Amino acid sequence: MRSRSLCHSRLFPRGFALLLAVFVTGVTAHTSVAAEPDQELTAADLLPDSVVAYADAPDLAGLVETVLNHSVTQQIKQSPVGQQAMQAPQLAFLENILKGFEGQVEMSWQQALKSFTSGGVCIALDAPTQGVAVLIKGSNAEDMKKFSTLALGTIQLANNSLGKSKKAEYRGFDAYAITDKAKMAIMDQWLLITNNSDLGRLIIDNYADKTFDQSLAKNSRYQAALKQVQQCNLRGYVDVEAIRALNVAPEIYRGTTDNLVAEFLFGGLVGNLQHTPYAAVGFQLSNEAIRLQAASAFDPENIEPRQYFFGEDGRATAPAIVSLPETLHRGSLYRDLGQMWLLSPDLMTDNANEELAQADTTLTTLFSGRDFGEDILGALKPGISWIVVSQTFSDKAPLPAIKLPAFAIEVQMIDAETTTREFRRVFQSFVGFLNIVSAMNGQPQLDLDFLKEGEVSGVIASFVPPIDKQDWKKAPIQYNFSPSLAFSGDRMVLASTTELATAMCQAKADQPNLVQPGDNGLMHFEVAPIGSVLEQNRQQLVAQSMLDKGHGMEAAEAEIGILFNLLSMFKDATIQLRTDDQHLKFSTEVRFVTSN
Repeated sequence: MRSRSLCHSRLFPRGFALLLAVFVTGVTAHTSVAAEPDQELTAADLLPDSVVAYADAPDLAGLVETVLNHSVTQQIKQSPVGQQAMQAPQLAFLENILKGFEGQVEMSWQQALKSFTSGGVCIALDAPTQGVAVLIKGSNAEDMKKFSTLALGTIQLANNSLGKSKKAEYRGFDAYAITDKAKMAIMDQWLLITNNSDLGRLIIDNYADKTFDQSLAKNSRYQAALKQVQQCNLRGYVDVEAIRALNVAPEIYRGTTDNLVAEFLFGGLVGNLQHTPYAAVGFQLSNEAIRLQAASAFDPENIEPRQYFFGEDGRATAPAIVSLPETLHRGSLYRDLGQMWLLSPDLMTDNANEELAQADTTLTTLFSGRDFGEDILGALKPGISWIVVSQTFSDKAPLPAIKLPAFAIEVQMIDAETTTREFRRVFQSFVGFLNIVSAMNGQPQLDLDFLKEGEVSGVIASFVPPIDKQDWKKAPIQYNFSPSLAFSGDRMVLASTTELATAMCQAKADQPNLVQPGDNGLMHFEVAPIGSVLEQNRQQLVAQSMLDKGHGMEAAEAEIGILFNLLSMFKDATIQLRTDDQHLKFSTEVRFVTSN
């Protein structure tokens, strides 16, 4: 049996109060619950169906174990930074707290965590009572009684109120007043903490009477939402319909935005909040990846006026994305830009529409009187894709001191012949404008030329090299760019370099492709090429660290080394938005580098 000598240490009350806060309030989200003698009860069975926000964790101990044993955690611990952190006084302090805790419960903290939370941990917000409830289910009533007694005593010590908490009994279960509002009750293997007595009594009544007909578990919106994140380590549910009815944060549901870029990226999500009855969110961690996902109910009949975002049937797919060597990032979105511009009066706020009207006048002038929304953007097919690649530099051209990746965007034209002429003319005019501005500021000038390589044609521009070739070795940042507009069939590519513009037009978005049917948008990041670009600029990063933080060379190199070590742990990342007949789904996945 472990010694209990640490229970009287000055470190223990405050430290364990912090640990208790992590156990009780720091966890949110999924409940797969152990069986009661008569039936399998979950926290959702005990909560009322008026709960508008709910989060739970089914296997907290398992999740903590996964984090502690994860390959990334082990690599961090073995790194110089991790080794240094292991020697920190705060870690020794935490170890003392854990030893004291283990002495109190007579088991290791891992065993205690597994026993005290084996049936799950949840937190819920109830609308009628405006109360918050935390429910924790342990493996057995004896261990839960031990945990609740220790928790209560620790909280009392931390608040200098040992022995002063009022005790009462309700339906045969002990209840304690933690503060004026916060109450704690023990129901066999359940621990309940709430800030609202009415909500607490309702939960205890449900447990005592075994009446679950009006429980959250029977709520159809809750059931539909949780199916979308069933396998997650942590998950949550929001009753969007009920929150809308309460008129909470009405600006979120007004359906208009005041920022055109925000509308372009997120307008469909904002619009769906006006109609969706529920939303769910989930978090999942494995040795291979970490994944965050969200889903909300989606009805294609409710997409107006955002057909530009989802397509006429609500299930439009983003364009395919080409693949090129040394790709850092590539992405694709379905957006009907012409339709979005024409529908802007219904999508944007009044102030934003006034600004757009002024911009429309300027753009119409730039395009020789042709209407920007109908004639220019309307000449493009729905959808836009882009790519970012690592750039190679020729020793026959100026070498920029700071080396940036090249990037390009691609759209497809409806009437290629007419649109090609229009955009080619505007590009030349824009380059001329840039030259005027650059000349006024003493910056390098752009030289225009024409591109013709097989089926690829276009207009290209490159910065005039410095006269003194000594300046070529550390040229200004502008020499990363050779702005180019290229065409091939119905494809139009605007790129930061001529090489990338040509490569994009020549590449084919063959299957298998990242974008799958139903993907409204997708973004993909490759970590290794990102590291290559940073490696090209390693000396600049070290110098910047020395300048900004006053580090010596060795310390600055060590700091930059941490960044590279961190990047080496990750493989890639993907962000995806997709629709089906019933749901709008958003997910982010980061994959780790794993050993074979």
